[in-house]
Amino acid sequence: MRQVSFSLVKVEGNFVYISDDGLPGFASVTNQAEHVVETLISQWGPDKRFFYRDTMFVWDELCHDGTKFTDFKPVDNREHEDFLGQVILKDAG
Repeated sequence: MRQVSFSLVKVEGNFVYISDDGLPGFASVTNQAEHVVETLISQWGPDKRFFYRDTMFVWDELCHDGTKFTDFKPVDNREHEDFLGQVILKDAG
């Protein structure tokens, strides 16, 4: 299994936001979603929701059942409007 590299962006309530670092030679969060979710559950617990920004700056949710990755889900921008607005402004600056 290739290593994956990602960074913690923010933890807000039950939401954990990470960003794929996109480093050469490393697997993407998308391609190693199972491993990433296991890592996040071990660090933050099974009750958190995990969101990641891919290398194209698109946000998705890494869905899980409390023990393992189950699916990807597009982010509802309205649910995360305040946070995503801050990130978009930061990326633009």
